Amino acid sequence: MEVVIIEIKQNSKLLQDIIDLGDRNKDTLGLLPHAAYEEAANQGHILIAVTPNQECVGYLLYRIVKTKRRAAITHLCVDKEFRGNGIGRKLVEYLAYSTHDLLGISLFCKRGYDSHNFWPYIGFQYVGEKLGRGKNRDILTHYWYDHNHPSILTLIDKKKIESKTMEAVIDTNIFVFLFENPDHPLLADWLLEDLALCVTPELYNEINRDDRGNRRREMLRYARSFPKITANETEVQQVFELVRPYFPEQLRIQDKSDIKQIAYTIASGADFFVTRDRRLVEQLGNVLLNDFGLSIVADDDLIIYIDEFLKEVTYQPQRLAGSPIYIKRVSSRQSDFLAEVFHRQTGEKKSIFRAKLSKYLAYPNKYKTLVVTVSKQEPLALIILHQKSSHMVEIPLMRTVEGPLSSSLESEVLSWATEQAVNEGKILVLVTDDNFIARNKQVLEENSFTICKKGGIKINLKGIYSVSEIESFLKKDGTYKETAKPAIDEIKQKLTDAITIGTPQKWIEVEQSLWPAKIANIDIPTFVIPIQPTWAIDLFDYELGKRTLFGSDPSLIFRMENIYYRSANTRLPSAPSRVLWYISKGKLNRSFRVMAVRACSYVEETIIGSPKELFKQFNNLGVYRWQDVLAAARNDPKKNILAFRFSRTELFDNPVPLKEYKKITGRRSPPNSPQSITDEEFIEIYKRGIQSHSGK
Repeated sequence: MEVVIIEIKQNSKLLQDIIDLGDRNKDTLGLLPHAAYEEAANQGHILIAVTPNQECVGYLLYRIVKTKRRAAITHLCVDKEFRGNGIGRKLVEYLAYSTHDLLGISLFCKRGYDSHNFWPYIGFQYVGEKLGRGKNRDILTHYWYDHNHPSILTLIDKKKIESKTMEAVIDTNIFVFLFENPDHPLLADWLLEDLALCVTPELYNEINRDDRGNRRREMLRYARSFPKITANETEVQQVFELVRPYFPEQLRIQDKSDIKQIAYTIASGADFFVTRDRRLVEQLGNVLLNDFGLSIVADDDLIIYIDEFLKEVTYQPQRLAGSPIYIKRVSSRQSDFLAEVFHRQTGEKKSIFRAKLSKYLAYPNKYKTLVVTVSKQEPLALIILHQKSSHMVEIPLMRTVEGPLSSSLESEVLSWATEQAVNEGKILVLVTDDNFIARNKQVLEENSFTICKKGGIKINLKGIYSVSEIESFLKKDGTYKETAKPAIDEIKQKLTDAITIGTPQKWIEVEQSLWPAKIANIDIPTFVIPIQPTWAIDLFDYELGKRTLFGSDPSLIFRMENIYYRSANTRLPSAPSRVLWYISKGKLNRSFRVMAVRACSYVEETIIGSPKELFKQFNNLGVYRWQDVLAAARNDPKKNILAFRFSRTELFDNPVPLKEYKKITGRRSPPNSPQSITDEEFIEIYKRGIQSHSGK
């Protein structure tokens, strides 16, 4: 129905029509003196809905409570003959628009009135109740329409949510179940650090539908213990309309509330929507993930998912994206503090661990004791480096903070220690910390350490070597030979397998055993992949963002494994293979590090599939959000894209500029899409990238 919403003044001819409409509905509105209408009109606080014939079919009368920065609705009335045409909603939307500088809109409504269910439908939230002043002392429900301006309460909720790794919105069924079962696993202490359980404003309206007064009020108090997500109401309504077709044509109140809670969750950008409704999970799980990037899960499944996430996907790059990593030497004065932080990991007594640490700190010229932190905050890892000989670096002690994310941190610190050894001309890294070896055998093996009686041994070479040079190195006698024998024997066997079988996978296994060494003239496909500077920073190149370490130490980048998405039009790179990263022109184009080949990685796996499938498979790895993955498919959720998992990224000391790349490859244009290059071209580019390190 076509109506126009206008504000009226005291001298308006329509004022009497408004008064008459109010008097006809005084049984539900209550009696309001005519002078109050006139005063509200004088202040411009009456909105009227009129037809093209200037007929009054509804009005909204309100006041401004300046001390509380809110509008308060006194009357909302629509003529009985015109109800059901959205006139009430239009009046409220006009009020919301005209009072947007205030915190929100407040009103009280008797629970027994028909409009009791109307207010939640148009975006109001149940926030409390009180007894009326009338003879019957009726219960008045307090409703609130929020304009989403920051307040101390919303800022507190936001801080609670942002401090967690993941954000899960619980539906009404979950909330009630938690209310009745305070020992539910979702409330377990081990989840507190990583999971924010949140509620939507619509939950409060669901609570309000419970006619049991004491229980309703208890649940309201309980709901306030959960952080409440916020979202723009217009966006919520838009998402509501998009989700609506996935539900039955005839909606129950419960269905509408489910859609509203899902809409809030999507609009707020939360990670999960948690429900006990298995039908909802089975019928809408894939749809919501596909169309909106929202994972809808059952409560038990969420617990399993988080447990696997914390155990298997360790120290993810996105947890540290944009955070500088610092390593600095520590002094003997810090031994008490470091002992307090790290002694618990192996069950050692604090006094024993402190004595062990003090032994190394007492000889700073012999032992380099380093602590790893993120953004100069609490310590994450402790490592001691001992220059044991001219060819070996020993790690007599290494610890990381206890937690589900420690494995990858240990892997990264080992990788950094290997790079330090290589840069100092050391051939071997030897881990002799028995406690660390006993607890982290898998981490050591994944980083190509060989476990033996002496500890964990890693052979390090940097540069480009021929197969014959590798064979010669493995046969050559040296002072390190006895210590390195278990690792040498293992690499010899891998080299024999590679020569015999000749597959790229076997050759890559040899290279990774000697990492960061590269072997020339072998069958490993190599590709040049273009990447924008902003993605390079997040995925592997913190130096590109000019992030530096404390003192003169090089940067520690969490880059052992990551994921990259791109169009599947060119189905490159293949796996296994090497890739060279060409950082294209972007916002950082004045830096010498862009428009240049900057790094080298190994491609472990490539998968082609829809954005939904790949995002679901790899959303725990990398820095990509759903919107980024969808953008790789040009916002077409049905279009296939390619994801490839890469590892062991080595940053070049000297990025190879585009001009040199063109000269080496003979190409006239930049690599705007993946390009295959020859082994000879790879050798030349890699040699220039590492400059002074050439195989001998």
